[in-house]
Amino acid sequence: MYTRATAMKSDPARIDLGIMKFKEVVPTLRQVPGYAGAALLVNRDTGEGFGVTYWETLAHMNAAEQAGMRARQQTSEAAGAEVTDVDRFDMALVDRASDPSAPSFSRLNQLYGDLDRLDQGIAFLRDRVVPNLSKQKGYQSLLLGVNRMTGRIVVTSNWKTAEDRAASESAVAGQRQEAVRILRADEVEVMHLEVAVVEIKQPTRTR
Repeated sequence: MYTRATAMKSDPARIDLGIMKFKEVVPTLRQVPGYAGAALLVNRDTGEGFGVTYWETLAHMNAAEQAGMRARQQTSEAAGAEVTDVDRFDMALVDRASDPSAPSFSRLNQLYGDLDRLDQGIAFLRDRVVPNLSKQKGYQSLLLGVNRMTGRIVVTSNWKTAEDRAASESAVAGQRQEAVRILRADEVEVMHLEVAVVEIKQPTRTR
């Protein structure tokens, strides 16, 4: 599976308008060959957010570029948002303990890893981090996207409540630093976001 992620920044007061427009766009995306799902993650305090679409293959994602541009334009215009970044990722790891739901709550980690260490980092997350997080109350899923050209890595864990997300932090903090070491990354950016819209066609527990 592959994903296109669009980072946006808007006036926090217009977040709900952006959510409404994203929901209107999703039915159109469902008609595009290879569509595998979509999600909108937002920070209501800062106005930051990410619109994400999932695709079955790289070819499907590339072929749907025009649809992605229209979705970005419609959502950003409704929210008065500035598109700050667009990137594409190979979904190297997907673990779903339950069907996705909205609202739910995400912890998003972004870092740049050594290209030669990406597979070691993926193995660490698969073999050590996922089993650990799976034991925590409220765990729903973990998704790992990798840009193998730039070394950019995005790891998103999803939780039933914001309280569950906060309670899990102590369990994962040490492993986050271990992942940084394995990947030879300089630092990791951590963001807390609300999953305002989500639909994923994949079944649960896929690794």
